[in-house]
Amino acid sequence: MAAAVWLLGSAYLGTDQDRDGYSELVHPLYDPAQLIRDVPERQGLVELETTDWRTLVSQYPWDVETVLRIIYGPYPCPNGESGGNPRAVSPDGANWGGMQINYASHADKLYAVTGSYDPYLLLDPAVNVAVGYLVYVANSGFGPWRCF
Repeated sequence: MAAAVWLLGSAYLGTDQDRDGYSELVHPLYDPAQLIRDVPERQGLVELETTDWRTLVSQYPWDVETVLRIIYGPYPCPNGESGGNPRAVSPDGANWGGMQINYASHADKLYAVTGSYDPYLLLDPAVNVAVGYLVYVANSGFGPWRCF
């Protein structure tokens, strides 16, 4: 993998070559180009036909129909954020999973849910929805998503 960029919150702290001395609060922003290349190797994580988005989304106190529109899409987003594909990764490698969670913006929420900063965990529908719910709460609504 290429040299990782390290962040503390949104503050740039340098590359992996110059990060010595930082605590475990510092986490890597994975190289998007490498992550996109790695996705086919991990595509066996979730079978598309077994993803029951409604059941996963219904576990949280938010509007289920709105979340399903985010995932599957209304007009003007005919395919929603991902078209229901739990393994969807945006072309630039920034957005992950069914709800297209922006990794750089929400790695802290991924860590809160899983105890890990591994973006591949966002390809697990249950993790993706749990992180999506934290994004929803942190933003007091669905503002971060454009498809709903």
